[in-house]
Amino acid sequence: MSVTTEATDGHREEASAGSRGRRRFPKWLWWLLGIIVLTVGLSLLAAQAGRNASREPWHPNNAMPEGSRAVDEVLTAQGVRSRTVTTRAEMRRLDPGPDTTVVVDARGFDVDALQDISPDLQRAGRVILAEPGHPQLIALDLPVQTNGNTSGVPRAECVTDLLPDPAPVWAVTGATTYRPEGNWVGCYGPTGQAGLVTGTWGGTEMVVLGDFDFATNGEVLHGDNAQMALRLLGAHENLVWYFPDATDVPASDEPGDTDQPSVMPPWFGPVLGLSFGVVAVFMVAGGRRFGPLSREPLPVVVSAAESTIARARLLRRHGTIGHSAERLRQATCRRLCRRIGLPSGASPERLAERLRITHPQAVDLLTGPLPTTERTALEWVEQLQQLEREVSLR
Repeated sequence: MSVTTEATDGHREEASAGSRGRRRFPKWLWWLLGIIVLTVGLSLLAAQAGRNASREPWHPNNAMPEGSRAVDEVLTAQGVRSRTVTTRAEMRRLDPGPDTTVVVDARGFDVDALQDISPDLQRAGRVILAEPGHPQLIALDLPVQTNGNTSGVPRAECVTDLLPDPAPVWAVTGATTYRPEGNWVGCYGPTGQAGLVTGTWGGTEMVVLGDFDFATNGEVLHGDNAQMALRLLGAHENLVWYFPDATDVPASDEPGDTDQPSVMPPWFGPVLGLSFGVVAVFMVAGGRRFGPLSREPLPVVVSAAESTIARARLLRRHGTIGHSAERLRQATCRRLCRRIGLPSGASPERLAERLRITHPQAVDLLTGPLPTTERTALEWVEQLQQLEREVSLR
């Protein structure tokens, strides 16, 4: 049966209703949702990056006056590779060697943890122990005794290769002083006291500092603090800042610890989540859902003319002029073969040979090249129709 006018109108009404349903969420709304997701993702990414910053005093990632980012960036610009660790497991994985300087924040450092990590520290080229107390000195078995705090550390001569002669001005307002023993050398202090003590500890050069504020952002430009900071921290190719975590446990006690560093950077997770979110939003925004079902009496028969027109529009949209011309020529050949008594499956060459004498143009039309543009295709189709009319009138 054919499609009735009422059914067609009903189908159009259903399609219009479906279109209105699809337009319920305008395109600008999807773009707004995408922008919101992107903004939230970037905010999370920035927050993740902000977590890498520190507010801990002396920390190389701290840009506040009490941090040491300025010194760390200067050393990095000079080719020193800087890294910060917080656990014994990280220090063991790092395995410092003779080309490494390790800065240890010894304030309140757990004695057992310090003893546990001491064999790794002794493999480094230089260890700078910042403001250790008496328990830390005992734990490392250093020939140094604490004297207490002093209101000022005057300039003093140093018999050590660490600093030039004369020694630079150490601009500090107060420092913990120590008393070196044996072959250890003390600098920057009155008789029997020193704010800086140095000597050989195991296989490494140990420097005990009673004050590390000279390397902070707020104090590095005072006196010769910058010179001292660069000399003490930049002696080797690698620089490790060791700021122990209060929750640190021995590497052997960590569950599932395989002593293998993570291959994923910290920003990988947020970036991956952001990418999935953006892709999901644009998939929904760019997707097309099916319209409502058509309520028509079945079966529905579509007229041949409508199918032909729809197919022609499809072929034209995709620019398949040659394909369309070939199909037209095949149909013309079948009709001409029936009219002159040839089998319907006869080749175009055989048909053209039969029509050569009475219709010379048949050779080019039936066996020649196909048109490539719409203008030539229209002329070519008119010639095919003219040939078919002339053969029919014979």
